[in-house]
Amino acid sequence: MRRLVGVLALVFALTACGGEAETTVPDVVPDYAHEAVAELVAAGFRVEIADVPRIARADRSVNGYAVVAQNPVGGARAQAGSVVRLMIGTSVNAGQGGLGGEGILTIPELTGMSVNLAIGLATESGLYAGVEAPKRAIKSLVVRGQSPGPGEQVQAGSEVKLTLE
Repeated sequence: MRRLVGVLALVFALTACGGEAETTVPDVVPDYAHEAVAELVAAGFRVEIADVPRIARADRSVNGYAVVAQNPVGGARAQAGSVVRLMIGTSVNAGQGGLGGEGILTIPELTGMSVNLAIGLATESGLYAGVEAPKRAIKSLVVRGQSPGPGEQVQAGSEVKLTLE
């Protein structure tokens, strides 16, 4: 009984002091970056992505970004609400590159979506995609800006530049 009271007192003290319980960190290597962020956030962690590589003139052979390392590693125990740092790299496939679409194209709306999805939509539409990465750590890989803007008319094979956070 004393032991039970002691355990309950410890749980109460941690809760009252704002202590977070430890939980298992999901293993997100080699997931696509946007899927890794969603999984970590759903598990109660915050995410920091450092050193996002720049992408220039991506075609359909570029999938976007994938996680190459994480800290803490998957399977480790960490405080819920703590930061998991991700290192990402450019993900490419072995398939045929190239672009979809020909002629004069209308630039699609790409802001607000995952950069991986935006790259896929741009290249399937007939556009090369470039990603300007910030020089600082970021929390997500959501497109915050694009040039040319949505609705503009361009020749197939033009490049749309995407900016993050």
